[in-house]
Amino acid sequence: MYKLSHSGKLVLMYMAWRHLICGFDYVTVKDMVSDLDIPERTVRKILAQLRDAGHEDVWQAD
Repeated sequence: MYKLSHSGKLVLMYMAWRHLICGFDYVTVKDMVSDLDIPERTVRKILAQLRDAGHEDVWQAD
């Protein structure tokens, strides 16, 4: 089983909240950085960890 850091759980729950409660189809890294007040590098690292953990719906557009 894959364990997420506290920041990882925060990002995952934030994405779920934005999608399920607010109705957004996607969340940008910029949104997460400004709303969660965590560095962009940390957000990108967490997104990579989520993809590695099998969350195929987490991806980044280049």
